Amino acid sequence: MSDTEIKKHLRNVITFSRVGDDSTEIITDFSDDEVEMFKQLLGSPETDEYEIPAFENGFKKYDKGKPKWSMLPFAQVEQILRIVEFGAEKYGKDNWQTCKEPERYIDAAFRHLIAYASGNKKDSESGKSHLAHCACNLLFLMWMDDQETNEDKILEEAYCKKCSK
Repeated sequence: MSDTEIKKHLRNVITFSRVGDDSTEIITDFSDDEVEMFKQLLGSPETDEYEIPAFENGFKKYDKGKPKWSMLPFAQVEQILRIVEFGAEKYGKDNWQTCKEPERYIDAAFRHLIAYASGNKKDSESGKSHLAHCACNLLFLMWMDDQETNEDKILEEAYCKKCSK
């Protein structure tokens, strides 16, 4: 979407109220700096079409394609974070990132899942949820998988450059 199109689109959807003023003013002109700010706030859309849900009070927001973090159950996410903190205290911060054997996290995830399935809700050492431990191990595996993918891309690019010489 060009800057001109963005300005036109913004003129159609943006209104603001001055603090302490009950009136609403429609913005009709935008500086180049404001357009750049809007671009940064909006992110880069995958298409030129924006999803703009309108609310009863007229509020509109560009959210298409952006993560909806509010959909996560934060109390449970925090439980996983507490497992990471427990591990950092026991093994050192970010020690989990040095493991090169995904089987260790697979085995640990299964141990915690089996303990939970057997009726044991809490880990005896940490006192924390076996499911949080399991989820933590799965998260580590996802991270490892992404690292391997990135390493594969780097090796592939280096190989392609070498072959093209």
